[in-house]
Amino acid sequence: MKKLLLILILTVFQHSFAQTELTEKDAFAFFMKAYNHKPNDKTNVRVGHNPNYRWFDLYLYKFHNQEYQQVKNDEFKNQKFANRILNELKKNINKADNNLIYYQTIEANLGKYNFSEGSFPVYYNMDKFKGVSGNLQGFRININEILNKDDVNFTLPMQSTDAEKFINSRKKSNGQIDRSILLKFYFKVTSLNTIVYSPRGGVNGYNKEDLSIIATKIEVFKNDYSNALYSLKIINQGRDYTQVYKAKKEEEFKTTQQKIKDKKSRDDYNKVVEKMKREKEDLKKGFEKAKRNKNFKEGLARIQINEKYGFINTKGQVVIPPLYDRVASRFESGLAWVKRNGKYGFVNTRGKVVIPIKYDNVRNFLKRQNGITMVELNRKQFYINLKGQCVKDCN
Repeated sequence: MKKLLLILILTVFQHSFAQTELTEKDAFAFFMKAYNHKPNDKTNVRVGHNPNYRWFDLYLYKFHNQEYQQVKNDEFKNQKFANRILNELKKNINKADNNLIYYQTIEANLGKYNFSEGSFPVYYNMDKFKGVSGNLQGFRININEILNKDDVNFTLPMQSTDAEKFINSRKKSNGQIDRSILLKFYFKVTSLNTIVYSPRGGVNGYNKEDLSIIATKIEVFKNDYSNALYSLKIINQGRDYTQVYKAKKEEEFKTTQQKIKDKKSRDDYNKVVEKMKREKEDLKKGFEKAKRNKNFKEGLARIQINEKYGFINTKGQVVIPPLYDRVASRFESGLAWVKRNGKYGFVNTRGKVVIPIKYDNVRNFLKRQNGITMVELNRKQFYINLKGQCVKDCN
């Protein structure tokens, strides 16, 4: 019984602390798991005229393209090959374990020595982390977030005398100093969907879906792997960083949404102000044109403001607001036709619609026609009077 318990403890220990370098296949599997993609789900990756690439297709082209080229013309071999690769991908996704510890070594740099703190600041770039790139039809999977980075002290402590010796050992003949170092990150890959909490408020293409990690140990090396100079301090190792990250991103999202809302309010206000300026300018120009061309009839003249039409009086005041797509050039017998949403009707000099806007076509009332005019409705032409009553060809 004791022996069985010991074996169980050792198995759990090895499972949790096994350290292996994260491969591109591992990254692909963790990506599929994090975003709950199934092998046969379609992507939005478009190649040539084919918009129907599946995640399985991308996996195949990335990791087994050479073998695929050899069997693609033989439907029997191709079928067996596809089944084998599909099973491999499913197996990789199933064994993607968020408790396993992986490592990657990336290039980094030391800043200038801080005498008051007795340390070098350590700078790194997330672009140095390797996810999956190349031969993925332009698609990339990046490691873009260290969830516990705020709990890592990215400094290399060193006595000033040792720091000076270190800098002198890195000094080149031209006076330049090689400040490059290597950082060996030990980490767990999370299954956190980092896009859900993005300030962008949603997935903007699959190339925005990335992986996040939690650092468990970070070693500093010189340009070789002879001996680690130092292990960076990481606090709060037991924290649930996925919840911390979610809360942080949700707060960022709310802040960003408020900024967008505030900006929209300012933009809307500026649009209103700009619209009022244009309307004022259009009114001024229209009034001057009407006076110059003597367009006033029955005390009113047509005006165009913001691509809509109405009427102004001889003082330049808007009497009939510019609400219409087209209007008659002048009033006759106290009425003028107007057009809105493809239909015609008539308004009086006060702007009141006295004959409904329902006709397919109309003519203006003319005095010589004794207060009647022709209209068209449903392909039928007939005549109406100033009250809109049919007086001729009514049947």
